[in-house]
Amino acid sequence: MGSREEEEEEEEAARPDLTAEEEQSLSPATGRDEPGGQATLVVKVLEGKELMAADRSGTSDPYAIVEYGRAKKQTRTVKKDLNPEWNETFYLDFNAKAEKVSIEVYDYDLIGSHDFLGRVEISMSEMKMEAVVQDWFDLKPRPSKNEIVSGSLHLYLAIIPKDREADLNLGLDAHSWLDLDSFRAKGHERKYHTIRMYFASTFADFQVEFESLYTSVFPKLSTLCQLHGYEFIPVVMRYGMDERMDKMYALDPRVARLCFHEIAECRRISPRANFCALIGDRYGSSPLPPSLDKNEYMAILSHVEEQKEEELYQLLERWYKLDENQSPNRVLLQSADGKISPSAGPGTSEHKEWESIERKLFEGLYKSSKQVLASFRVEKYEISLFEQELSLGILLPEDSAEHTLCVIRSVSNMRIVNTNAAKYIDVAKRRGDSIVNELKEIRPEMVDESRRNQMIRLKERIARKIGNRCLPLVGQWQGWTIGSEHIQELCESVYEGLRPVLVQEMRRYPRYSLRREEVWEHKQQLKLCLDEMERREGKVMERTLDSLLRYLRRKSDGNLAPCLLYGCEGSGMSSMLANVAKWAKEELSIGLVQVYRDVGRTPDSLNGLKLLHSLMEEMKLAYQASSDSSLNVSLHVLEGKDLPAADRGGTSDPYLEVKIGDKTVTTQIQMKTLNPVWDQKFYWENVRLTDVIQVSVWDYDRFSKNDMIGTCEISLSSFELNIVKDRWYSVDMNKQEEKKRQYEYDINVKVIEAQNIIPRANRMDVDPYIKLTLGDLEGNTEHKNDSQDPVFDEEFSFKVSAEEDLTIELWDKGLQDSQDVLMGSVVVHTTEVATDAPYEDWLEFLDRNARAIGKLHVVINKKQEETE
Repeated sequence: MGSREEEEEEEEAARPDLTAEEEQSLSPATGRDEPGGQATLVVKVLEGKELMAADRSGTSDPYAIVEYGRAKKQTRTVKKDLNPEWNETFYLDFNAKAEKVSIEVYDYDLIGSHDFLGRVEISMSEMKMEAVVQDWFDLKPRPSKNEIVSGSLHLYLAIIPKDREADLNLGLDAHSWLDLDSFRAKGHERKYHTIRMYFASTFADFQVEFESLYTSVFPKLSTLCQLHGYEFIPVVMRYGMDERMDKMYALDPRVARLCFHEIAECRRISPRANFCALIGDRYGSSPLPPSLDKNEYMAILSHVEEQKEEELYQLLERWYKLDENQSPNRVLLQSADGKISPSAGPGTSEHKEWESIERKLFEGLYKSSKQVLASFRVEKYEISLFEQELSLGILLPEDSAEHTLCVIRSVSNMRIVNTNAAKYIDVAKRRGDSIVNELKEIRPEMVDESRRNQMIRLKERIARKIGNRCLPLVGQWQGWTIGSEHIQELCESVYEGLRPVLVQEMRRYPRYSLRREEVWEHKQQLKLCLDEMERREGKVMERTLDSLLRYLRRKSDGNLAPCLLYGCEGSGMSSMLANVAKWAKEELSIGLVQVYRDVGRTPDSLNGLKLLHSLMEEMKLAYQASSDSSLNVSLHVLEGKDLPAADRGGTSDPYLEVKIGDKTVTTQIQMKTLNPVWDQKFYWENVRLTDVIQVSVWDYDRFSKNDMIGTCEISLSSFELNIVKDRWYSVDMNKQEEKKRQYEYDINVKVIEAQNIIPRANRMDVDPYIKLTLGDLEGNTEHKNDSQDPVFDEEFSFKVSAEEDLTIELWDKGLQDSQDVLMGSVVVHTTEVATDAPYEDWLEFLDRNARAIGKLHVVINKKQEETE
């Protein structure tokens, strides 16, 4: 008998005659092809049965050729078998022009031409994207040839979009609640002054490293963030777990959902600087899928039934139930069956029974899926939770190379001779991190080579994705475990790797007035407490308040002992503090700085360091403020009363212009009232203490020049820093008859896009365009054919002498000679648009029945110029 190499050479020499182009496209299924189209056609040649005997011995040596478009693939040859099993998968670029896929079966002959055994031809016209076809197909002769054939082929076909295929490889389709597009996108604009960072690892082999991070790195990062007014929150899912809890963690399929939720939460709160990974040589455990595609599940269940694996069949039906509320339908892993549950306490009989069930389900699903599913669908049954974490945190996000960090530790001179080495490797046929204490021995041949290779490929993908944000680290094996010499280098690498990213992010979104929000929160609380105090009665409250006031009136040489007020919850201590603060402000010497906190009212006041920091910051601002200080001013324009009538009807249409330095803002116009309510807030930065707030009250006239009603000036030096001042100011009417200022306005409108446009009745589509009207000026965008979500991206500029309403209309372009139809409109009051500040919003179109029919994204800029 010749060698295997000689047999392969003989097979190659005896192949059917093919053209050079066909020969180039024909290849055995030795590995995964790399298709380049937008979708992949998956063809799996599973097995044949009752094939025709082509050899004298009453058998055949069958192999199959798959042909699709210009591509041809060939299976291996099965010797002397009329019921061959190939189980080979081919990945072909999907071609919409190719009308069919054909599979021809031949009998291999060492000498002479190979014998034709039959063919199967499947039309692609009825195949839909993501549809799966799996069935037995009868072999038939070639067209126009009188050939005798017999038998059938068991085939699997599916068309998978490329992006969907990648998600299936990761096994993330089992978590249908995940919004993968949000993970792929760049980080959004930051809304919170918190750095929330997820730390991913296989953990059992990084316990010592995490203890060092908690003691030396996390406190330094927390201090760094506090100096910028931020809070640092590290998220480490498994830190502090004992052996029993760790085993429960590894076998609970709900853990993956918790981990993915935390990664998503870190990205929501901290769009950048949200993920750090510590990678060793362990690939980690693979979780039981929390859900399965209905078609996959039915294929696996049918296979299990055919193989007469009754126990596995019953377990699958018992623990996986169809959820018809999802589209497409999926089967969900049940959270419990009676008392048996993944969440049953570790060590209990219920949890031990779940361990046995979980192992049988996992091994059965993996084994059966390899028999009936395409290989890329099988990968999710063996992918580890750790790789899924890395995919969501590093591999999927577009901008991960800018802000994530990965430390890859290798172990030098490791000897796999004691059970402690199982912490740092994957042991074949074992899952979970607690296996170290279950093993009686460990040998080099017990290493899971498949998982080690998966880990090597994962490290390569991480390195390609984030480049120099991937830091190498080497630990030395010493006797029975890894040494500690690398720990200091690890801590320095993590701190120095994260520090510039955090600083850049915090400077990008600075927290102005470091404790301004904290001070404001306590001031508001004291106002509420004052109201509460007025409703309280009783001699106890009066005596307590009198005692506190006598204490405050005492003369002090600097050695006055602190006064401690103690009471149970609900006894009115906060109200007492509010009254004391009010009395001190009114009665004690001018210039006295009051700093007070209602401890427990805010998160910062519960933290001793943050509480002290906010107190010192407030006192520093109070004592160091001078005429050269740069301040921030918050102004809340509430209302006016008893304004003079400027119109013939005995009313006015008042609005305010407020100016500090060179920045002017305008309130909304309140129509036909002498007691307007504005309730608008404005904010100025980098203001001098010597500046003056200049307020002018105007009456709006649509067809003539606006009338000045009066003015008011407020000196900033009259305010106490960090103190909210709520009062009425008189309007000076003497300037009412002065020469009125005249302005011209440049209005720039950018029409970006519309969404969710509802077509008119009796129409299936819409050809929209936008019409803008400002006074006598008009402008139209180009119309977009058959689009309910059109993108316009057009700009219009208008120059007007008065602030008029901007009318934005949505029109549907008429067909051929028919007229255009107005679908809906929205009005923007340009007086409500701030000068030199972009107004960006989604505006809602309403039809004549006040029903919403779509929305429009616009950006409006207004510039004001004074004329002679």
